[in-house]
Amino acid sequence: MTPHSRGHHESTLDGTCACNAGYTGDGVTCNTVCGDGVTAGAEACDDGNTVGGDGCSSTCQIEAPTVFAYTGAAQQYVVPAGVTSVRIKAWGAMGGTCTNDFASCGDIGGKGGYAEGVLTVTPGETLWVYVGGRGIAGATGGFNGGGTSCATTATCGSGGGASDVRRGGATLAQRVIVAGGGGGAEYSACNGTGGDGGGDSGVGGSEAASSAYNGKGGTQVAGGAGGVYPSYNGSPGALGVGGAAGMHPAGHAGSGGGGYYGGGGAGADGHGGGGSGYIGGVSSGVNTVGGRSGDGEVSISLY
Repeated sequence: MTPHSRGHHESTLDGTCACNAGYTGDGVTCNTVCGDGVTAGAEACDDGNTVGGDGCSSTCQIEAPTVFAYTGAAQQYVVPAGVTSVRIKAWGAMGGTCTNDFASCGDIGGKGGYAEGVLTVTPGETLWVYVGGRGIAGATGGFNGGGTSCATTATCGSGGGASDVRRGGATLAQRVIVAGGGGGAEYSACNGTGGDGGGDSGVGGSEAASSAYNGKGGTQVAGGAGGVYPSYNGSPGALGVGGAAGMHPAGHAGSGGGGYYGGGGAGADGHGGGGSGYIGGVSSGVNTVGGRSGDGEVSISLY
C-alpha cells in the first residue's frame, strides 16, 4: 500500500492506514489528542484530561514547580485537586561569616545541604513550608533554627537556618523532609570554614588551629556537640535548632546551623557545625551535604 501523508504532528500509520494510539484523523492526516491519556508527538505529558494544575497542563506540557523563597515566616502549599503525590526539593541556608573574614576571604560560613523526595498527599490538604534564612555577621541566627552567635559583627558569625516541609501541622515533629543549614564562621584569618549542613550528619567546623573549639555536626539522633574553650564553651545543637556560640567578651565564635538536629555552637575561636538533613517522611529520598550559598529554597512539583 502506498504510504499516506502525515499531519503536522508526525505519526506512523499502521497497515490499515489508521492513526496510531495518541493520534486522531482519517489515516492521511493524523494529529495528537491532548487529554486522551497517551503521550504522543509534541506532548510532554498526557494525564487523561485537559485540566491544568495537576502537573500536566491543559496543553499537555509539564507544569513548572511551585518555588518558595526565603521570607522569614512559615508558608503554605495547598495540594491541588486530583493530586496524590508531590516531589519536594529543599536547600538549607548558608552560615554567616564575620565581617573581618568576609573582607579578606569572602563567605566561609558552612554551605546549606540538599534534600529531595516524593511525598504521598491528599488533595486539598495543606503542607507547611519553612525556608531557611542565611546566617549573618553577628548574633542573630538564620530563620528556622540557625543558632545564636556572639554580637560582635567583626568576629562572630551565626548559623544558617534549615529548610523543611511539614505535614499535618506546623510542629518540628511533623517535618517530613529537612535540608540542613550551615554553621557560622568566626574571625579565623581565613583558617577553615563553618561546617556544611545536610546529609545524615552535618559537618563540624574546621578551624584547624584550634579544632577542639569547633562545633560538631548534627546527626539523626542528636544535636552536634558544642566546642570546648575554657569558660566559654559552645552549646550543643538540639532538635531543629543550632547550638549557641561561646560568648567570649572579644567574640570570635560561630554558632550551629539549623537542621533535623542542629549543629553544635563553637567555643571561642571556633567555627560552628552544620545541621543534619532528614528524608524519613518521603520515598525515593536524597540527602546530601553542602552546596547551597545564600538563603535556602523549597520547590514542590506535582508527581
